[in-house]
This record gives sequence, structure tokens and C-alpha cells, in this order.
Amino acid sequence: MVNDNPIAPPWLTAPPVGEYPYEESHDLRTGPELHPALLGLLPFVGVWRGRGGGEYPTIQGFGYAQEVRFSHDGLLTAQTGVMELYVGRIDGLKVELVTDAVVRTVTAKEVSAGQRLYGIVDGALLYAHEMAAVGQPLTPHLSAKLNRVAG
Repeated sequence: MVNDNPIAPPWLTAPPVGEYPYEESHDLRTGPELHPALLGLLPFVGVWRGRGGGEYPTIQGFGYAQEVRFSHDGLLTAQTGVMELYVGRIDGLKVELVTDAVVRTVTAKEVSAGQRLYGIVDGALLYAHEMAAVGQPLTPHLSAKLNRVAG
């Protein structure tokens, strides 16, 4: 993609970002207390890293490495330009989520729904993500096994 805009974005010349000024919230031993409404997520709070695989009818399968942080704020974010509001239930070491609403930027892919399943099995975080997008019905998209590295 060629950018014909002669004005450079301001972040190109911005100074480096300093240290994060707030308490880390993925380690409840030193950070703020978990909000009572999120106590069911307590076993998940921490930093998890590992590898997974992705697939979708419109793309070739791929592998990836990932780091996931569960912290006190209960916010799920991604850099794709899609914001999904999830609702769901917690059953011990299993969390099931479905989208209640999906919004996106004009440049993001069309995503209409999602489902996520998280579980802690033998100390590892396993997850599966299904997605309805670009005219496809709800279809398996991502899955991974992550190991706790902090928290």
C-alpha cells in the first residue's frame, strides 16, 4: 500500500515511551486487589505465553506465539480494529464467552460474532476462539496452549 499523504504521522518522531507509571495488575501479590465481581477469574489472573494455530476458510493455516495477560480490569483487547463485547459464564477453571456486540474501524475485516472458551488444564491455559467473519458462519479460528510465566 502506497501512502500519498505528505504529512508524516506524529508517532514517527515521538520520543521513546518511559517506564509504565502504574502498578502492574497481573500480579495480585503486589498490585491492586481484584474487584469482587471478577473473583471467578482469579485462577486466570497472570501472564501466560505459548504457541497456537490458526485457520479459517478464507486463509491458509498458520502457527503463532502469543502472550496473554489477565489483570484486574476485565478488558479484552486486540490490535485488529475490531472491538467485541463478550458476555458469558465462569464454571470453576472454565470460562465460556459469546459476543453481545461487535464494532470495528472502517479498515478492519468484517467480523459479526465470536465465541471463546478458556480453561486451565494441568496448570496450562488452553483456549479456542470461533469467529463469524467475511461472510462465513461461526467457525473455529484460533487455539493455543499457554504456560503461566507471571502472576
